[in-house]
Amino acid sequence: MRYWLLEYLRQSFTTELPWTSCGNTWNTNSCIVSHKLLSSSTNGSQWNSIGNFSNYTDNADVSAEEEFWQNNILSMTDGIGEVGYLRWRLVIWGIVLKIIVIICLLKSVKTLGKVMLFSTFLPPLIGLAMLIQSFTQTGAKDGLLFLITPDFNKLSDSKVWMEATFMAFYSLGPGWGGVMMMGSHMKFHTNCLRNVLLAIFGDVFVSIFSSVVLFSVIGVMASEIGVPVEDVIQSGMSVGLVGYSRALAYLPASYIWAVIFFFAVITVGLDAQVVCTETVVSFLEGFGVRLGRHRHLLLVLLISIFTLLLNLPFCTQSGPYMFQLVDWYLPTWSVVVIALLEVIAIMWFYDTGEWFN
Repeated sequence: MRYWLLEYLRQSFTTELPWTSCGNTWNTNSCIVSHKLLSSSTNGSQWNSIGNFSNYTDNADVSAEEEFWQNNILSMTDGIGEVGYLRWRLVIWGIVLKIIVIICLLKSVKTLGKVMLFSTFLPPLIGLAMLIQSFTQTGAKDGLLFLITPDFNKLSDSKVWMEATFMAFYSLGPGWGGVMMMGSHMKFHTNCLRNVLLAIFGDVFVSIFSSVVLFSVIGVMASEIGVPVEDVIQSGMSVGLVGYSRALAYLPASYIWAVIFFFAVITVGLDAQVVCTETVVSFLEGFGVRLGRHRHLLLVLLISIFTLLLNLPFCTQSGPYMFQLVDWYLPTWSVVVIALLEVIAIMWFYDTGEWFN
């Protein structure tokens, strides 16, 4: 996922964003600019979904942003059984990210703490700038009203609550090991309950704030196109990226906002990768005494090389299918079960039943 975001960032350094127009090498005869496509009354009948990756019929008009995602960023084969060729540009991005991770972990948590301060406060600041900019345009109010207007039919859908549970585990991070790893470096008498509450309320605030920023920008886009907000919004991971890139095109100096936005998103993803790597390194350090005084750096190097090799299949043309398979079946129910077992194990080991007597 981060490799695709880096491709978006790389191709944002141009005054005319490449996903806003047709006539490029990756476009087909079905390509049409999003203004005309979303203004069409038949737009809703042209889309279908396979997994989280949107698909379309050959005879349907397809937005320029969608073709940029499908044919340029993903460049997929017809199925997971057809691997295709290795996309070396994605491999290079993987090497670049691993080098950044190694640099961030040179001094373990001392460096990691500074990285997290930067990656924590940068995205909200950028989001605030985008929010202020969207409020100067017409349509931001409509997007916010769509956000806060409840749909009780959706609230009765169990799938919505399942997705909300998975998203809570994604954003808060229980069950991944990173929270316990960072907590193990705190002072013994630290008020853990206070820190947990601060983390939860901070996560909720950032989530709500991010939604406000997103829907205000979508409202501006809907006003520019002249369609209702609900006709602009799609669902799914891939269509989410398409929607973001499309919304950025409707802001003044869109290429500047695109660079800032994708840089902020990559920073958040890099933060998670650094924490996960440090978690594995902290676990293995106890078994790597023979590696000497530089065992932390050696373990970081070995783990980075090993994970880079594991990521190579995702850099092929069938990589998006593999990513979809792993993303849905590994970090969803498994993390919920792992977190539940961790709670049971801790309560069993420390005999916390006495606390409630």
